[in-house]
Formats: sequence, structure tokens, C-alpha cells
Amino acid sequence: MPPLVISLLLRSDQQETDLQWKSIVAFNIINIVGAVGIALIFLTALCARSLSRWKEWYLLLFMWFMTTISHLLLIGSQSVENPPIRWCLFQATMVYASHPSTALAAVAFVIREWLTVRSIVHKTSMKFLSTTTNHLLFISPFILWISIMIGLIMIASADISQIRRSPTGMYCYSSSSIPIGISLGLELLFLAIIIVFQVWVLIIVINRWKTARMSLRSNSKGITLATIIRLTCFALGLLFCVGLVVLSLTFESSEYESQLNVALASISVVVFVVFLQTDMLRVWFPCVCRNSKHRSPAILPLS
Repeated sequence: MPPLVISLLLRSDQQETDLQWKSIVAFNIINIVGAVGIALIFLTALCARSLSRWKEWYLLLFMWFMTTISHLLLIGSQSVENPPIRWCLFQATMVYASHPSTALAAVAFVIREWLTVRSIVHKTSMKFLSTTTNHLLFISPFILWISIMIGLIMIASADISQIRRSPTGMYCYSSSSIPIGISLGLELLFLAIIIVFQVWVLIIVINRWKTARMSLRSNSKGITLATIIRLTCFALGLLFCVGLVVLSLTFESSEYESQLNVALASISVVVFVVFLQTDMLRVWFPCVCRNSKHRSPAILPLS
């Protein structure tokens, strides 16, 4: 082979390697920023007595945090062709389990949203679900997470060679179609449930708006129609996030995998920005926000 051709091939390989490393660095930095931001607002809401949030709000935030952490577990081994197999297996199962579990947490959130809007519009009690069902809905993402991890570890243990580092170098994955099938199937199911409840909420709000043409307020919480609309837009953002996860799993191992992974990592930053609200800013900067007259309704997770 002529020296010029060899030189061009080596230069092309070097450029491809540099581009891959830039993608890996961007993937890691975005995930770290998102994880730190999510942890900060979670702890702020948990520790500040002046803040009140739904338990589903905490659940969804915690699940997004764990999903972000699962993406970072391969740091230090992303340049290694064959990372430690047991750690690679753990990281792969964490990724496959975290995505559908977070989607299930989003389902719990939109159900709570639906119950809130329903109680406001129809002036009924929010206790539509029994206490047992509420508790079950809250712990179901954790149960799903553990179940998927145990199941995938058992499947992979039969043939550990199917666990390997992704060509992008960002995480480990399984060459078997079973883990991706389970994760993708569950996410599509939860995505459908989210769509149903979001459409339901929109129908309720639009019908009420047509008949009332005025702010909707509960007897005690002072919740306006504008707040409900913001809440709906927030949950639609969750829908977009889950959809992006489904897209990234569908096109796994494609030429667009690196770009999709970076886009997927950016969700954690979007979650941080959306969950960061004015009442939290008042906690962080009491002197700056001391004179603000705006107060977020305690029942809602949006400012």
C-alpha cells in the first residue's frame, strides 16, 4: 500500500478517535452537571421547611438522578477495550433497569397530576386511589429496577461474553436482544400510559376553560388555570424525555449512537432546569429574593 494512502488512513483513524473522545468527554461532563444539579434541588426541597413537594416529585427526581449516575459508572474504563467484566455487567444492568424504572416514576407523577387537576375542576377529593394503591405505585419503580437487574444478571451469567463495552466507549451493553427488548418494551408501555393521562388532563383543562373562561381555584390552595397549564407542559416535557430514551435504545449501535447518547445525557440538565423553581431560589438567595411577592402553591411541584 502506498505511503500516502497509509498516512491518510492513519490520519482518518486519529480524527475518528479524537471525535469519539470529544463525545465521551461531553457525555461525562453533561451527566456530572445534571447529577450535581438534580442532587442539589432534591436536597434543597428535602431540607428546607418552607418547601413542599409531592412524594411523586421526589420519586421522579431520585430516579432521574440514579439514571444519570448509571451513565457515569464506566468513567475510568471508557478507554479500555475490555473493562472489568463484573463491573461492566453491573453498569449494563443499571442502564437497562434505570430507564424503564424512571419512566414508571413518570407514570406515577402524571397520575398524581391527573388526580390534582380532577380534584380542582370537579371539586372532589383526591383520594380516588386507595392508600395501598398509592403506596404500591410509589414503590413500584424500585421493585421494577431490582427485578430487571436481578433478571438480567441471571441471563448474562449464562453467557458472560455477551457483555461488552459499547463501540462509543460510553457504557457497557449486552449483545443479546433480551435486555434491550425488555427495557424498550416496558418504556413503550409506560409511554403509552403517560400519553393517555396527559391527553385526559388536557381534555379536562380545555373543557373547563371553554365553560369557565376564568381562573380555576381550589378552596384552599389557590391554584390557577395558568398553574395547571404549566404543570401540563412540565409533564409533556417528561413525555419528550422518555421518548428520547426510547429513541436512543432503538438506534443503539448505529452511526448516530454517540450523538443520541449525548442528547440523552442532556436530559438530566433539562430536568435540573425544569425542577429549579422560584421558591428554591428564595431559599438559596434569601436576600435577593426577600422582596418577591410570588409564592408557589404548596401542592404543586411547579413554580
